[in-house]
Amino acid sequence: MRYYAAYGTALGAVRHRGIIPWDDDIDVWMPREDYERFLSLRNQLTGTPYEILDIQNKGYYLYFAKFCDKNTTLIEREGEPIIGLYIDIFPLDNYDPSKKWLKQVNSLYRYAWLTYGHSYRNYSWKEVKGALYQSRWGRLGIMIVDTTLLKILRHPSKLFITYINNVLKTTPKSEKIWMYSIISSECKIYPKKWFGEGIEMPFENFSVTLPSGYNQILSTEYGDYMTPPPIEKRPSHHFRYFVNLKKRLTLKEVKENL
Repeated sequence: MRYYAAYGTALGAVRHRGIIPWDDDIDVWMPREDYERFLSLRNQLTGTPYEILDIQNKGYYLYFAKFCDKNTTLIEREGEPIIGLYIDIFPLDNYDPSKKWLKQVNSLYRYAWLTYGHSYRNYSWKEVKGALYQSRWGRLGIMIVDTTLLKILRHPSKLFITYINNVLKTTPKSEKIWMYSIISSECKIYPKKWFGEGIEMPFENFSVTLPSGYNQILSTEYGDYMTPPPIEKRPSHHFRYFVNLKKRLTLKEVKENL
């Protein structure tokens, strides 16, 4: 199966020859056909220390898959399912320039992304009281919608992601790549030739495959990517509600350890 180091992992390989100290997860791109082959292996992992999670799994609402270690416990945000240490696997899809296709895919993805992001927002009682005392009715309304209606709407968003994936799986081959953004509701389009056969590059004590046009991709994603950001702009963007690197705990055991 073809794969390419993606996002911070690709940047880490080029700039740090390994993991970026403030971005400690692993991201991978896979062309759609390889991505589907990868997902088809889930049943073969039964009885092994690993598992594949995607939109088919209960409580999982992300558009991309995770390859997880079942001997570890990780909950990224309160209310999310228990997973293990993972590698994020992002599909690379063919692009259809027709207005109908673009409207269909982009609008549904934008809805699913915004719904998912808002549905995991939690507010303290202090924030609620502050909105009440200051008569910030718009802010209070957003809090109510986030913590009630949108939590219910996670399930329709799951259906939308499933529908979008079905559309993408049947999109004819093209010379351009269409992919979701990991940081916004906007989507990106890149020339397929930027990915190509890939280039091997050292990463810690092994090597990874980068897109052949990694310079163009990283420049588009990060600008002057070889210059590290100032220290104050290096916080991790990953959530860590609970972590146990030694074994997989149940939700009950997690609550007992909080």
